[in-house]
Amino acid sequence: MRILIVNDYERMGGAEVVCSLSADALRDAGHDVMLLSAEGAGLTTPSPWGYIDSRRGRRVLAEAIERFSPDVVHLHNFYHLFSPGILAVLAERRQRGGPRVVATAHDFHLICPNAGMRFFVRGEGVEADPDRLASLVYLLTKRWDHRGRAHSAAKLLQHLFNYRLHHRRRAIDTVIAPSRWACGVLERAGIGAVYVPNPVDVSPAPARDIAHPVGVETRLVFAGRVEPEKGLAEFIAHLRRVEHLRIEIIGDGGDLERCRRAAEDARVDADFAGRLDRAETIRRIARADALVLPSLCAENAAMVLFEALASRTVPLVTDRGAPPEIIEQFGVGAAFDPRSRGSVLEALRAAREDTADWAVVAEKLEEWSPRRHAERLAGVYAGDRCGS
Repeated sequence: MRILIVNDYERMGGAEVVCSLSADALRDAGHDVMLLSAEGAGLTTPSPWGYIDSRRGRRVLAEAIERFSPDVVHLHNFYHLFSPGILAVLAERRQRGGPRVVATAHDFHLICPNAGMRFFVRGEGVEADPDRLASLVYLLTKRWDHRGRAHSAAKLLQHLFNYRLHHRRRAIDTVIAPSRWACGVLERAGIGAVYVPNPVDVSPAPARDIAHPVGVETRLVFAGRVEPEKGLAEFIAHLRRVEHLRIEIIGDGGDLERCRRAAEDARVDADFAGRLDRAETIRRIARADALVLPSLCAENAAMVLFEALASRTVPLVTDRGAPPEIIEQFGVGAAFDPRSRGSVLEALRAAREDTADWAVVAEKLEEWSPRRHAERLAGVYAGDRCGS
């Protein structure tokens, strides 16, 4: 099978890791795979109209399809640089017997102007209601970007132009989602989705004792985008007066300075490592006692959570979205309310007292291996509506 994998960025975050692992696993399974990124094709920050419907993005995809002649086009994130306008190219190819189209819903841009499914009231993020996203009045009366009216209008216009006016979602044959929670949200908004877990690099980690005697320092790590919705500043503030603890922050973003101030105000021992490559990030996750994912918004199947599990690092996660589902599946770690100090401290106690059976966790992770992921994808590409 010839598979064209399409994504905005080459190296950015979890979606890019999924693209890379998927491509390698599909090649190992005997498929012919081409990775196409807008970034690699020279598409940079688009013009205002290019964000809505990029002519250059359309041309890049059309040329790749002509050159590679794929049986399947697998879309990942495409609304930043490519723009949803590329779906028009795929719809036109379908009329000529073109490739099957599969899209992975890493987030919710297919159903909501804000990919994190949030709107903002006086700068505060509020979870959007999936049951009301079909209402035009609901969409028009919300601010969909924390940066202001112009950015909100751009996101709304991109959504309405492509998905309401031109109905471009119809170009997608199958939507897959990496958590059952995300499948449920998409279905509430009118999109059927197949559950296909993300691939996880399950290379064995060295065994180590994760018990924490009283008085021994607990090492936390955060890895990801440092943006307001990730809740890191609020989490750090909750750590005030917690002894024998340090936190390492890997990543950068617009909320970095607020996090630094929060650490100073709370007198928390915090190391800001900046953005690191994936190998070094995983190495540092593996040497920590617990990974924290304190998002204020609903998270999908964050790759860093699985990387922590594969590294035998206890995950402490937000109680919003898919992370609690994953904690329950593996039986390790704790979910907490990121706005409650008591809930955060209870999760820290759970991490310090954890007695997880990491051999069982490793056994379960085999079901998330790239090989199993490639098998599941092959079934979806062939039209199988059964997920895992």
